[in-house]
Amino acid sequence: FGMSMMFAVIALALLESASACTAIGVGRVASADGSVMVAHSDDSGGMGDPRLVRVREQDYEGNASRPVYLSVSDYPRLTAPERAAEYAPLGDFQSSLPWSKPIGYIPQVAHTFAYWDADYGLGNEHGLIMAETTCAARLTASPVSLNGSALFGIEEL
Repeated sequence: FGMSMMFAVIALALLESASACTAIGVGRVASADGSVMVAHSDDSGGMGDPRLVRVREQDYEGNASRPVYLSVSDYPRLTAPERAAEYAPLGDFQSSLPWSKPIGYIPQVAHTFAYWDADYGLGNEHGLIMAETTCAARLTASPVSLNGSALFGIEEL
């Protein structure tokens, strides 16, 4: 009994200090009413940014560029009023944050669909959903804003 109790205490201690995210997907065949559901826990620490923002569909000129921002997990994760009014900076402080300025640009497609945006893009108006989950990985590229070669983090995809 003593050894089993010790393993249980160690396991509970490890669970409490774990820092990971979980993605859950339920397809239309698996749900009672045919609904598709996606959930994501954001358990990685930091302040987090709880905003759920509806980004409207939009049409662009043929030579338009899309700004790409540094991916951060704290609030505010993004200050980009061109994307949605909810991403407008709240005062001079947020306007001066290093990640408030684009770190690069990519060619903009002519039409984008509306989508729900959170820490990660959730889903567009046609039901296309994108999710990620934590895995062990070796990161080998730093953002271009830190003299690296990576332009995108998962948040901007």
